[in-house]
Amino acid sequence: MKKIQCEVLVNLHNQLGEGPVWDERDQALYWIDGLGHRWFRMTEEGIEEYETHSPLGSIVLTAQGDLIAGLGDGVYWIDRRTGVCKFYVNPEKGISGNRFNDGKADPIGRYIVGTMSEANNDGSNDGKPVGSLYSIMQNGTWKRLLNNISISNGLCWNAAGDTMYYIDSPTSKIRAFPYDLKTGSLGQGRVCVTIAPDEGIPDGMTIDEEGMLWVAHWGGWCVSRFNPHNGVCLARVYVPVKHVTCCTFGGQNMDELYITTSTNGVAGIEWLKQPHAGALFVARPGVKGVKAFRYGEEDEA
Repeated sequence: MKKIQCEVLVNLHNQLGEGPVWDERDQALYWIDGLGHRWFRMTEEGIEEYETHSPLGSIVLTAQGDLIAGLGDGVYWIDRRTGVCKFYVNPEKGISGNRFNDGKADPIGRYIVGTMSEANNDGSNDGKPVGSLYSIMQNGTWKRLLNNISISNGLCWNAAGDTMYYIDSPTSKIRAFPYDLKTGSLGQGRVCVTIAPDEGIPDGMTIDEEGMLWVAHWGGWCVSRFNPHNGVCLARVYVPVKHVTCCTFGGQNMDELYITTSTNGVAGIEWLKQPHAGALFVARPGVKGVKAFRYGEEDEA
């Protein structure tokens, strides 16, 4: 197994750093502090910071150049320049105690986003899988893809777009679902990777141009590269923070791996052990990633 080092890129001590996404048009990196109710945009000119009115689960690029996001009380459009949020749709209207979590655009431009119980905000499992996974179509209509989810996480698609990889974190498994691009429907999922009990639980995930999965380990101090065809761990990025939350490829050549982390459980003497908890890290693993899909825009490939 290949061992890879990383370095601190930005040390903002995010309470729940999450959801990094690279905008190849503007050469900008976005990420969120989900429980800190804020998101960031970083370019060569510096870092812009914006606040939201509720917890933030994910942000996704749109064809129009702005953002779509899952917040605590629904899906919102966000003006990239002003940070102003405008309500769009809420598939869980009337359901209390849940919030939106990880989400990404699929290859056809739908927003696939999941929910979770706020009781699980610390990464634990309260034993009540009340979350779901939704597909938000380009016209604002939606359908439920999965239910009985505890902590919805880790979405990505293979190059053909006919397989969706998905994580319900407390299961410690990555599942591969047959994916119908035309209808956005899921087939019967299969387990393709299982995370060992002593390696934390799988959180956010991305895919590289070779079709290998890069998975952040909450409670596991690392990001791992897995072959989804046989479940073998091929490489590991060691991160000096216990709770590693998500990762994405970016940079001018799409060969930099950006990694978000959390300050969860870090207090008192723990700061001596994890002085960079909540920081944004970067690694150069020697492989390239693929560009992020955009809501409302079909992939040209």
